[in-house]
Amino acid sequence: MSGNIQTLASTQIAAGGGAPTVISSQLSTADSCDVSSFTVASGSGRLLLFFTLVRDDASSQPSSVTYGAASMTKLAAAICVDSIPRHSLQMWYLLNPDVGTANITGGTSPYYRAGALYINGADNASEGAAFGTPVIMTSANTSTPSVTVSSSTADLVIGAGCFNSTATPTFTSPAVEDLVGSNGDVGTFFLGHSPGQTSVVFDVTLSTSRHCGMFGVNINGA
Repeated sequence: MSGNIQTLASTQIAAGGGAPTVISSQLSTADSCDVSSFTVASGSGRLLLFFTLVRDDASSQPSSVTYGAASMTKLAAAICVDSIPRHSLQMWYLLNPDVGTANITGGTSPYYRAGALYINGADNASEGAAFGTPVIMTSANTSTPSVTVSSSTADLVIGAGCFNSTATPTFTSPAVEDLVGSNGDVGTFFLGHSPGQTSVVFDVTLSTSRHCGMFGVNINGA
């Protein structure tokens, strides 16, 4: 799945009328925190999300992430505290990114894997307008990582997590898989979205129990 680009057909976008919709997603190449030549298409309510899987130590953390010349902001992180090595998944965002194609740059290391998600229809006036409070799952050894996120039918829920080593994640309907990326030294991360409702249980099933961390974030509709 290295560097693959996915543009989602309307049948894959599970969101109600006027709710934010996922337009495209792309993985980095292995051992990289950079997503090359990512395209932001024209549209209203533009929101760019970036997810990076890193070892959870100071030397491996990206100090900044940029899309072209624009700086991105870190919003959430899930940590797998019992894995060896410890690792975490971070989420960064950019409100109203410029239309065009540019690189997302966060640094290179043998401990990285990353991916990007582009959304239309979000309330991108500010961080507080765009996002609900992230829900963080306490790290656990499990085959069914899960978070419950408050939402509404005008919104979209993003679920993302990481686990040590490798396993096959299966997303529970109505959640839709966007990206799954692995790095042998760090583990695997997964990312998907689900249509908003009053309370969204976002969960996946792994093919075997792993030390997992996970978070969920509500994306508010414009």
